[in-house]
Amino acid sequence: MASTISPIASAGFRADDDDEYIPTVPESQQFGMVIGVVSAAAILIAIYANMLETTSEFWDDDTYSHGWLIPLIGLFLMWNQRRAKYEVTPEREKKNWMIVGTPFLAAGACWFLLDSMETTLPAATWGLYAVGILVSVGLIFYNHDFEVAPHWQRWVGVAAFVVALVARVFASQYDMKPADRLTFLVAAVGLFAAVGGFTLLKRTAVPLLFLVFMFPLPSKLEIWLLGTLQGFAAMVSTFILQILGIAATLRGSTITINELRMPLEVAEACSGLRMLTIFSAMTIALVLLIRRPWWDKLVLLLAAVPIALATNIIRITVTALLYLAVEGNTPEPTEFEENMKHMIHDYAGFAMIIVAMGFLFLGLKILENLTLPDDDDEVSSGASLLGTRATSGA
Repeated sequence: MASTISPIASAGFRADDDDEYIPTVPESQQFGMVIGVVSAAAILIAIYANMLETTSEFWDDDTYSHGWLIPLIGLFLMWNQRRAKYEVTPEREKKNWMIVGTPFLAAGACWFLLDSMETTLPAATWGLYAVGILVSVGLIFYNHDFEVAPHWQRWVGVAAFVVALVARVFASQYDMKPADRLTFLVAAVGLFAAVGGFTLLKRTAVPLLFLVFMFPLPSKLEIWLLGTLQGFAAMVSTFILQILGIAATLRGSTITINELRMPLEVAEACSGLRMLTIFSAMTIALVLLIRRPWWDKLVLLLAAVPIALATNIIRITVTALLYLAVEGNTPEPTEFEENMKHMIHDYAGFAMIIVAMGFLFLGLKILENLTLPDDDDEVSSGASLLGTRATSGA
């Protein structure tokens, strides 16, 4: 059985998911806590503005073009894991979601539209994006019920923030950009702990650490992964084409098919690294949003990499087959044929993310049939994804 959260007018206690009673901050101090969280986020953005601006330049690369979406997904995870301040009803939650979702959707629209103008209004792009995120943070925690935390926990957060800044100075001195980016995550965790202690950090640490997916990989790791994945994808795709009875040979990362006029080049962009990073982030987000036994979640996390690699191989193989169908028997390429090839190549990537998510949900359904879940181990409903939190009741 489930019980809903009742409104709170003043300091008191309320049951958490583990049925423990936790003291809450008096209503008169709640708004001050919201200001504290927004100020912490603003300070973080201001201190790391140069690093974030450099990071945003990588988002123009196809491999990391998903980077601008990661903070928005992090906000959604933070909203979903908040401690609802008032009684949760579908009507209230729908209204809250529209209010909270508007600024970060506006932030995403600003980034997407203004960034497409290339060098036009770059400062406005970044500024509106950052403002939209800060407004969303404020609205999320305006609907969050803060819990009492000991002062020593806040001082631990301050210490973590100071350590992150010292580490950043060291990383900047030796031009260690990956380390500089990691200090951002430590500083974020420290600031949120400084505002609300470990009780607030318990609900925000995972969404904050999720921001690691907006950063590019270290260059040495990226180069190694690109080469390894590129060769693996080309080799397995060639093998599958041969099984299908198509005369295909592999040299390096180039697949030569007798029936095609031009060989099929598996470029670095087709190595699957982009698919691997995007799909890993999406899988982690899904695992955080579902209510299943920990072993089911572990299986889904472990399946993310094989699914991403398999999906990329399917993309390359299907692209080769469609190229064969488009070329037909015409001796010379036509304009229609070239246009179709470009369309196939460009839209295959979008289609594959749908295929990958299909594999993931299929795996989830299989796990549901193999596992007998407890009463509270179930996939969150649509209302839960929008922040509805049900707690077990006696």
